[in-house]
Amino acid sequence: MAVISEYVKLRKAGRSWIGLCPFHSEKTPSFSVDPDKQLFYCFGCNTGGNVFTFLMKKEGLTFQEALQILADKAGVILTPSKGGRSDSARKEIQRLREVLQYAQTKFRENLLSVRGRDAMAYLHKRGLSQETIDRFGLGLAMDDWEALAVASRRAGLTTEIFEGPALLVERQGGGFYDRFRNRIMFPIWDGSGGLIGFGGRALGMIPPSA
Repeated sequence: MAVISEYVKLRKAGRSWIGLCPFHSEKTPSFSVDPDKQLFYCFGCNTGGNVFTFLMKKEGLTFQEALQILADKAGVILTPSKGGRSDSARKEIQRLREVLQYAQTKFRENLLSVRGRDAMAYLHKRGLSQETIDRFGLGLAMDDWEALAVASRRAGLTTEIFEGPALLVERQGGGFYDRFRNRIMFPIWDGSGGLIGFGGRALGMIPPSA
């Protein structure tokens, strides 16, 4: 919320903070920030996401640029510092972390978007509370062959780098397609809290939510 408040004048409204949306012109506040979930959403233009999404949209940044800005603000050095690793190995680890974090950001955005409401309703129907969904960072891979592939290109990421974490698959005729489609995505964390991969549960046909 600290980053967003640099761009938007926010006032408290219940558990959330609201203000005028920075992405479209409005006179009545429809832009909401949930500090607990670390997410924003505008009910006027249906723009939402996390702090990475906000900076990318507001400043026209790539994901790497937004990641570096936030790391600088937090005083975090992105390059892994464990001894015994070569520079190339450290760069590879950092590259994979950035790719996985980007994918996690997109999967979360998908689930929280209008297109994700049926998947969200399905999770609730299965007995998962919103708190649990948010705590474990569940997301959604769209029922689309190229949702992540297209989004990554638009964000300035090279699609080839998504092959390593097995998120995109190269077509025989060139280009890439999404490995995960129409699935609830479960992030996998290591013992130190680092994102190391994803599991997915196929949704099949979901009855539309009311």
